[in-house]
Amino acid sequence: MGGSSASNSFVIGSIRRRIGAWLLDLFGLLVVVMILTLLLGVGESKTVTSLGIDGSTTTSTSRFIGSEWVESFLAVVSGLYSILFWRFAGGTLSQLALGLRVVDRARPGRLSWRGAVLRWVALYGWTVLGVGTSRDELSLVLELAMLIWLAVLLASTIRSHEHRGFHDLLGRDLVVSVQGSAFSALRPEASKPIWHD
Repeated sequence: MGGSSASNSFVIGSIRRRIGAWLLDLFGLLVVVMILTLLLGVGESKTVTSLGIDGSTTTSTSRFIGSEWVESFLAVVSGLYSILFWRFAGGTLSQLALGLRVVDRARPGRLSWRGAVLRWVALYGWTVLGVGTSRDELSLVLELAMLIWLAVLLASTIRSHEHRGFHDLLGRDLVVSVQGSAFSALRPEASKPIWHD
């Protein structure tokens, strides 16, 4: 198809699949972070002494994971996971499982390092806001700002005719449906070629 733009030569990934993949990735990242913090033994201890009805005292010590560790590990793990998978596999595990691929917008290929890093900054950069701080130190305003940012990313994705959110624009990428995915049999349009010559 000589002279046609890249945006007319493939099937754009659906909003539902994109949100589903992001939620699955976030859940998986949180599980990995919790396992890491437990394996590394980081966290804080809290001792509580309670007085029983009969006048006896009971002391118990609980170990919990401090939010500063969760935020720090989430920033590092999400960065390594997302950037490496976008760069080398064309999508995160959840994106690939749901039949999505993140490609360079200008040409049919993998994201550049720059594109993958900028996409992560826009999509997961909020994780670095809590690095090194405890939950008590984070203000309600900061947490609200994080939620507003995620809402802006979602709104920008929904409003775009190519479903390109701010994170896609910054990374100069496009999320497309691919043939041969786990769901291609359910969606006939997913079996069409992505790129036309």
